[in-house]
Amino acid sequence: MIAIDELLAGREVGPSDREQLRTVLRDLLADGPEPAESADDRPMMFESLEAWLEDFWLPLYTRALSPSRVWCPRWFEHPEARSRLLGLWYAWEAIADRNSRAALSDWWRDHADYQMSKLMDPQGPFQGCSPEAHSGHERPQLGNEAG
Repeated sequence: MIAIDELLAGREVGPSDREQLRTVLRDLLADGPEPAESADDRPMMFESLEAWLEDFWLPLYTRALSPSRVWCPRWFEHPEARSRLLGLWYAWEAIADRNSRAALSDWWRDHADYQMSKLMDPQGPFQGCSPEAHSGHERPQLGNEAG
């Protein structure tokens, strides 16, 4: 993993900001934050990303896989995929209790359609993966500047 200090080198960022960034990145790259309640204090409908995926999203979102639409059975080992799916779940939780008939349509347009097209793109986070096999990716590295 790229060190936070390397990413922020030369920038005026205080120690508390660095620690907050470390926490956010650690949550996104590990298990993700597990909020017990939504921002407006309503209970979450699903207790984890995995529960939302297994019980709601994957049974609903049925697309045939192809060379132009890829998925990895070990999606949780792809930090970008995990982050995008967390955002998708959180956005769904935010609209799930709304009294708006348009909220679900907006969620599909603004969140689901956008994120899934990025996730399943052959050049996306699952590049090189297939339903049968996982392909890890090298993470971009910061180059050393010439001294």
